Amino acid sequence: MGAKKQPVYRVVVADARSPRDGRVIETIGHYNPRTEPATIVINEERALRWISVGAQPTLVVSKLMKRAGVGEPKPEVTEEPTVEAASPARRPRARAAAAEQETVQAADAAPAQAVEEPAAAAQGEAQASESDSISASVGAVEQDAEQTGEEPVALASDAQA
Repeated sequence: MGAKKQPVYRVVVADARSPRDGRVIETIGHYNPRTEPATIVINEERALRWISVGAQPTLVVSKLMKRAGVGEPKPEVTEEPTVEAASPARRPRARAAAAEQETVQAADAAPAQAVEEPAAAAQGEAQASESDSISASVGAVEQDAEQTGEEPVALASDAQA
């Protein structure tokens, strides 16, 4: 429908096995995106009947139906509870939820500290073993120099010490 560069769409019921532009069972509405706001007309009674017998709207048609308010339950006018009526029932639940959250946070914090301590100890051991290996290699160089009668070469770590 529509003219060139002026689209107007029909909302139709069709068999899924028929081609896109093929045979139509029933036209249940139309959509004109060019008006401000867009015009969406869908026969709610017929649309809901087809859905009740197993028709499945496409994603686009479902969005159009939602925008048009088709199939949404009509809001019932009910008296909302006052704050005083709702508060006493919610207080114990809120306290219990807060206490549970504190327990979860404390439990999460304890393993994290336990993980950090061994990691720090392992890092300290790695640094200690690295410095031990450096001093061992310096000692080996000094022993080689003594055996050969040469004077040991000053290393950067020796110059700073």
